Amino acid sequence: MWENAVVLSNKAAPLFAILEILFRKKGFDDQRINSLLSGWRYLVSSTQLCDDITDAKEDLQNGFETLVMSGYYSKYGTKSAITEKSISDHLSPERMKLYYETNVNCFNISREIFKKYNEDLFLLYLEIQYYQFNNSFEL
Repeated sequence: MWENAVVLSNKAAPLFAILEILFRKKGFDDQRINSLLSGWRYLVSSTQLCDDITDAKEDLQNGFETLVMSGYYSKYGTKSAITEKSISDHLSPERMKLYYETNVNCFNISREIFKKYNEDLFLLYLEIQYYQFNNSFEL
């Protein structure tokens, strides 16, 4: 499940269509286009993971169990109250480590792709997102 976090980027399909059009207008070849779109998929997946952890309570109250909160209903049931404590308990140190490592992996894959093609603007955006991600943790 976590190893396929990139599928979370499917929510942003319209963005990828727009990027592909822009890349084609720029004259990029198919290999570069596919690679850059892959980089964006990983970056968007990280963004989605961050959003899912932020919106965990709201998603659960709406009956939606995201990757970040997977297994919540099997642990607490669907009829029990969704509380900050139950969410916090579910986000165990092991789960948070997996969340962190998955995000860092997504960032690293994107970074390598954007570096390969000297896409400095994409790299700047990625590093801003990476900085915000790392600042979301209390030390």
